[in-house]
Amino acid sequence: MNQKLELLQKRITVSSPKTLNQIFANKKLYTEIMKRDVISEKELIDEYVIPLSYLKGLRSRGQISYFNTKGQLNISEQGTKYYYFLDEVKDLMSYKINYSESFVFRYNLMNKVLLDLAPALISEKEEELIRMFFKENMSMEEIAKKMEISYMRVNQLLNRATLRIIYRIGELNKLHKHYTSSLELQTENEVLKNMNKSLYAKFKMGKQAANEDSIYGHFIRNGFDITDIKKDLQYELRTSLSVRTIGCLERADIKTIEELANYTRADLLRFRNFGSKSLDELCWWLEETYNWRLK
Repeated sequence: MNQKLELLQKRITVSSPKTLNQIFANKKLYTEIMKRDVISEKELIDEYVIPLSYLKGLRSRGQISYFNTKGQLNISEQGTKYYYFLDEVKDLMSYKINYSESFVFRYNLMNKVLLDLAPALISEKEEELIRMFFKENMSMEEIAKKMEISYMRVNQLLNRATLRIIYRIGELNKLHKHYTSSLELQTENEVLKNMNKSLYAKFKMGKQAANEDSIYGHFIRNGFDITDIKKDLQYELRTSLSVRTIGCLERADIKTIEELANYTRADLLRFRNFGSKSLDELCWWLEETYNWRLK
């Protein structure tokens, strides 16, 4: 056994006998190490100029094999050192991906763009997730452990947050183009007339808010755009909620926030297939977007 441990120590650069014993205890891992050369994470980063955050992404997506100093194969655990199999590293990085200083710059630049845009375009919870992944270089497994949710849920939330940023940038671009083209076609008087019409419409809607507990009163007190109450709710939610939840609203024939405000949480649960998960997801969106809580 001592001879096998000596051979193992020559393969990997660790000094702790406890660590060697932990790796040796995993027979499958030990066999792999004896057959293949390995490289430490630090050596991999230095040699191939690869960002640590990108390397974590390769691990979490299962695109590269690795093991940690606790003797676990393809399992990420905070506070451990990682090693990779050199043949996979060369195959993946020597010619499939061209890592260079310019790649690192572009990668970090895009991260900065996402981090700078996040506060203005997504919720605080989503911004925190983006920050942990792109700024703090936490892996999806580490985020899942910290937030006490599943790896798949972290993956879903990250995708949703980035897609929402992209979607809202596109919508802002469309709005800007529409606004500038409209100004070119309209005279100053026409613009003022349209503004007056819009203000009068909001005033008429505001008169309906005589009851302070109504959704209209809530929107006015909190400074939200009162016209949102009449918008197509299912269209607005298509990038924010799951298909299941949107389907529940469609089957319940709830088309606007105004209609939704007429129901309590208990009322919604009576609709077919409208379960607690869909309800929680919808309530979360209402609170995050309009600070509105269903009774």
